[in-house]
Amino acid sequence: LKYDTRTSDYFDEEKMKHCDQFMLAKGMYFLSAITFYFMALEGFINIIFHSFLKENLRGRDLNIEQRFDIEQKLKLMPALCNGFNQEPANSTDSIYLKFLKLKKSRNSIFHSKVEDALKSFVFVESGFFYTCNLDKYKQQFLPVQKLNLSADDVIEVKVIVDSVIEMILNSMTDDTRRLTEKHILE
Repeated sequence: LKYDTRTSDYFDEEKMKHCDQFMLAKGMYFLSAITFYFMALEGFINIIFHSFLKENLRGRDLNIEQRFDIEQKLKLMPALCNGFNQEPANSTDSIYLKFLKLKKSRNSIFHSKVEDALKSFVFVESGFFYTCNLDKYKQQFLPVQKLNLSADDVIEVKVIVDSVIEMILNSMTDDTRRLTEKHILE
């Protein structure tokens, strides 16, 4: 954005036209990048799960691959898949806790509720507009409003996704890791 709507730029029609055009685009751009990273992680977990699921657990009877959500797959991967030698995620691990925050943000984006839109409001008093952003008073991982997203948020999500992938790779046997790096990651 070239202009700040909190200053006298607010009264310049051309500047406001620019702000109207690009304010939402800025947030949508960063949200698209964040969404891409989460989808890449989810795809990676699904491919690992599909590739290494134990033979006796395959089939339409159990339908495990489609029944489990991403968190269940991450937690149960070593027990249900071949080629793992240790648990990839402990419920108290910092990486796993960050993954849970990322999942919660993802769910908020894709399954938003009406109350998410009510986290800020505007009211008029004596001809003046007053805005109240309730998110300011709440500590959270990613801002609910797209407009408040930044490149730093995207980088933070990328670091979490990379950490989760590394955690999964570290829980694999050497042979499984080599196959995954060669045929899935490359």
